[in-house]
Amino acid sequence: MIGYRPTPKTKRPRPVWQLHIRLDEIEPVIWRRIQIHSNVKLPRLHKIIQALFNWEDYHLHEWVIGRRRFTDMSTVDPDFADDSLDEHDVNIGHLLSEAGDSLLYRYDFGDNWRHVVLLEGILVPDEDACYPRCIAGARNGPPEDCGGTRGYGDYVDALAKPEHPRHEAMLEWRGVFEPEAFSLRRINAALRRISGQRPIPDAPPAQPPPGPLVPVMLAQHERDLILKRVRAPRPLIEPVRAAPATAGGAFSARISAGGLDELIGYITAEARLARRERLRMTLFQLACRLDGVLRAQAPKPPPFLIH
Repeated sequence: MIGYRPTPKTKRPRPVWQLHIRLDEIEPVIWRRIQIHSNVKLPRLHKIIQALFNWEDYHLHEWVIGRRRFTDMSTVDPDFADDSLDEHDVNIGHLLSEAGDSLLYRYDFGDNWRHVVLLEGILVPDEDACYPRCIAGARNGPPEDCGGTRGYGDYVDALAKPEHPRHEAMLEWRGVFEPEAFSLRRINAALRRISGQRPIPDAPPAQPPPGPLVPVMLAQHERDLILKRVRAPRPLIEPVRAAPATAGGAFSARISAGGLDELIGYITAEARLARRERLRMTLFQLACRLDGVLRAQAPKPPPFLIH
């Protein structure tokens, strides 16, 4: 047909699943609300949930919906194989298709952490948003290997009471722990790194995150670790790079409270992505130490609020 020009096909935007995820059998409830694309596969969602609740990803996991179970089959001993299905080619949209649908995510079969994953709604994607993203939540995730829901209750009770016979032992085990602490800034920094999001080339230069400046002393190996291993935006890395050396060989950085909070999120994400166990543990230990610095120097930073 003369003069005919076919109408170009427009790519339909992928719908966004809004999920509410809570830890079962814990009061007050520890929960997160996230938005992800419907085609996210279960292995990626596993990494997302690990970041949401600050797990360290060194235990087995599985998904349960009805009578079906999905897991990473590479971690299953053939001598003890059951009727579990391979998680790798399964999208979350295949399992949860209508608002109100739910499934169970189990992590660490010894402590038996049960996460209830509920599909709250199906949304049109926001063109200006990056997914996955966490939009709300409450309370800190429990520490690894604390003994499940009952052990976690005992752990928090011991920390809260200086006269408790196990108070000092619990402090020595994991350091200071704040059950009510929750940081959207830190979680979303970890999600950006896990999902491989990169800065937009034509975007204006990012400004350092807000908040009072926090003095941070870094050993040489800690500074090298951040500069060489942590893929974070330049405004977060630059204070570390520019930190002057002290007479004792350490480096004295001054980082905004918001920037340090985000940097911790990127460090924990790198730990989860690390293939070598020693590197993974070193990164988690560094993140834990910097978290202690942030709490000590800025006891009421804005990032710990839900905003």
